[in-house]
Amino acid sequence: MIDGEDRIRDALRAWAYAADIYQGREGLQTVFVLLFVVTAVLALAMVWRLWRRKRHSPDQALPCLANCALLGFAPLYALRIVSLHVTDMLLYTGPIRLNWVIDLSLTGISLACALLFLRLGGARR
Repeated sequence: MIDGEDRIRDALRAWAYAADIYQGREGLQTVFVLLFVVTAVLALAMVWRLWRRKRHSPDQALPCLANCALLGFAPLYALRIVSLHVTDMLLYTGPIRLNWVIDLSLTGISLACALLFLRLGGARR
């Protein structure tokens, strides 16, 4: 899992070079953008479904919120793997990078939910 995102990106670039389509990759990136949109919509649908089922008590809502935050990484990783020029500029430029803000926010939400869940006594069964 470590460096998995980099490995996928490098493998896709190597494939594009080998297939001699790297220079004209914009058409291929369109397909990846469509996959990103599908991934994002599926992640949102899963979040919505989980949230509607589990929002009744802190014992149910906190793990659900943590899972929802973790699902948020899927579209972020997809965006970073597709690596479009415009999204790269948004994610990776500036003194405080949007990539860092999103990554740390999702991680912080998951960690806070886990700690609060444990502080409240965990799953009482």
